[in-house]
Amino acid sequence: MLRDDPKTSVEAFADAGAQFVRRMANHAIYEAAKRGGADDSSTREFLCECGHLECRRMVTMPISGFDPVSPPGTVVSHA
Repeated sequence: MLRDDPKTSVEAFADAGAQFVRRMANHAIYEAAKRGGADDSSTREFLCECGHLECRRMVTMPISGFDPVSPPGTVVSHA
C-alpha cells in the first residue's frame, strides 16, 4: 500500500481550511449587506473560494448570487 505524501496531505488540509474560512467571511459579508438594507441586485465583493491557500482574488457579484446554504467552493473567480 502506498502512503500519501505528508506534504501533500498537509497542503490539502490547509487549502480546505482556507476555503472554509473564506466561506465564513463571505457569509458575514452577505449577512452584513442584508442587515444594512441592501437589495438583491446590490453588488458586493466576495472572497474567491477556489480552495488555493495563496488565492487573493475577489468576486464582485450581486447579493442574490450568494447562497448562504451552498457548500464552500461555490464562489469562484474564473479570471
